[in-house]
Amino acid sequence: MKFDQPITRRESIRRLLKWSGCITLAGAARWPLFELPAAKAAVANQKFIIEGIGQTENFSVKDLTRKVFEAAGGIGQFVSKGDVVVIKPNISWARPPKMAATTNPEVLQAVIELCQEAGAKKVRIADNTIDNAKFCFSTSGAADVAKKTGAELVTPSSALMR
Repeated sequence: MKFDQPITRRESIRRLLKWSGCITLAGAARWPLFELPAAKAAVANQKFIIEGIGQTENFSVKDLTRKVFEAAGGIGQFVSKGDVVVIKPNISWARPPKMAATTNPEVLQAVIELCQEAGAKKVRIADNTIDNAKFCFSTSGAADVAKKTGAELVTPSSALMR
């Protein structure tokens, strides 16, 4: 039936019931998902503050990244042995690290290494970029980090979105 044609009362009720059923089934299908344990959901909802004087002269990026995770209870709060971990850094733009428009590759490398130390089976780096994905990963330094650490780069493709 075309949208510009009037419909009967019976057809209106039929459509209303049909869509009500669809919405009900969609809600019922999602219900079991709420029962699945989220990976350390209680920890993920906690907020923490790292106090300090703000000077980082005596620390490397790797050390500072470790300190952040230690303050949150350690990487073990988020990653267990055998996990497949997906890290979603901000690599949306094809900008070099010196522009500070994307996640610092040293931070990315430190997080990957922490995940590997915690026993992650596989670590993937994924982002849905605005600029060309391969160029973004290359320019931001993420591709080099992936090579160094053995992490897998996942570039967006329509085949993965199905």
